[in-house]
Amino acid sequence: MNILEIQEELEYWPDQKIQEEIMRPTGAANGQTYLVVLESERRTNERQSYENEMAQQEHCSSLRLALDWVPSDFIKAWEAVNEHS
Repeated sequence: MNILEIQEELEYWPDQKIQEEIMRPTGAANGQTYLVVLESERRTNERQSYENEMAQQEHCSSLRLALDWVPSDFIKAWEAVNEHS
């Protein structure tokens, strides 16, 4: 099995198996423990990216909801003042 095939197979391993293979290598990844570590890091980065995106969307939704309560005349006046700043 080549490195690309191992890497692809690791994508289907459950998180628990990934962590177990990192802590106690069994050779299940054909001795390519570094690929197991890279897969774990990839998953961590993907999850962090997803959480950041969700937080950003939540913030934008909250801001839009808050702006719905501001009278449009006030927003226009604020924009006009800030144009000259």
